[in-house]
Amino acid sequence: MKKIYVSLGSNIGNRLEYLNQAKDSLKEHFNLVNESNIYESEPVGNVEQDHFLNQVVEIASDKGAGEILAITQGIEYNLGRRRNGNKWAPREIDIDILLYGREYIQSLLVRIPHPQMIHRRFILEPLLELDKSMTIPPKDILIADYLKKVKDQKIEKISLQNTFR
Repeated sequence: MKKIYVSLGSNIGNRLEYLNQAKDSLKEHFNLVNESNIYESEPVGNVEQDHFLNQVVEIASDKGAGEILAITQGIEYNLGRRRNGNKWAPREIDIDILLYGREYIQSLLVRIPHPQMIHRRFILEPLLELDKSMTIPPKDILIADYLKKVKDQKIEKISLQNTFR
């Protein structure tokens, strides 16, 4: 079983409920191992929209990265997300594969590690919560080192993890 980290984000409607529904849906397909606290962050992309709730979840699975992507995109669709070509659009739920074991995958379908994660405090801080010694392949630089570069980004821990329902 591979250790996989996915991020959850929502900035439409009942954001906490969307995070919970996404975790419930993930449990139908994967072993959920751990979850970070929940954070509130400003939207990325210099856009005027509501703030996001963000969380990182650790799952375990033998499924391939492409299959996991298909499952997570299906969950997004089932929870109301419609991709309209606007990269910065508000969303009921956003699920991104951050890390897939220690693998480095760069294909047309999947890019792991997530290419923007090292620039986003709302991803790095929850990851660090889950594993203080975690590094990001292929260079194996500590998450804590990347986090130092984005400390000026505003995020707020809003609650302790919900623990899997």
